[in-house]
Amino acid sequence: MATYTVTNKYLVDNYAVLQLLTPNEIAVGQSITVAGVDATFNGTVSVVALPQYLFIGVDDQGDLLYDYQVPIQNQVLYAKTATDVERVAASGTVAYNPVCTWITATNIEDWLGIGTATAADTTFLTQCASAANAFCYRRRQEAGYIDSLTTSPSGDVTLGTI
Repeated sequence: MATYTVTNKYLVDNYAVLQLLTPNEIAVGQSITVAGVDATFNGTVSVVALPQYLFIGVDDQGDLLYDYQVPIQNQVLYAKTATDVERVAASGTVAYNPVCTWITATNIEDWLGIGTATAADTTFLTQCASAANAFCYRRRQEAGYIDSLTTSPSGDVTLGTI
């Protein structure tokens, strides 16, 4: 599970925005869990946008509006029906469970030279692939890399993960 520290919060026109301390791999449409911010902001929500500027509201057509004179990095925006909250410092976390798929059980099976895997072997190889993907992705994240969850960054990373 990836967890990020919240530094600021605000809510405008039923959209909550959290600024995170560090860059992240969160994507639009992804489910995140907000905790420790406050009762208004906390919960499991779906990301609507990843704005790079100050969110200022919604126009008559429902489009999100931004102040392009005020850049703000590392923001996540999600729908939240509540009273507006001015932008203020905040604490708490945003977490999500990235699922990395750089390698598969078949990659491991081929590398090991297993001709035809039994059902038990296939189950075990699937667990191995899942664990290896999660471990290698987490280590790269800890080292400051932000990589694709679906494409290995290079051949050496693929081999190391296998």
